[in-house]
Amino acid sequence: MQRVFIAGATGYMGSRLAEELICRRHNVSGLVRPGSENRLPTGCLPVYGNALDRATRILTCNSSASRTPVPPKHSNSAKSI
Repeated sequence: MQRVFIAGATGYMGSRLAEELICRRHNVSGLVRPGSENRLPTGCLPVYGNALDRATRILTCNSSASRTPVPPKHSNSAKSI
């Protein structure tokens, strides 16, 4: 059983990754802002913070868990030609 930290665990990809890892019996924690913890998959432990805050990044990067950054969801920024 491995400890895994997911930045983006409340998003589309991150939540599915967290669910799969939990099903495989890993200990999963996810970065959430206060008030968003209900968006975490069941069994995922909340780590409170903000990915844009330097102090949060330092604290989470110094943890002994495996790191699995999930890219943020972006709006369709493709320009029409």
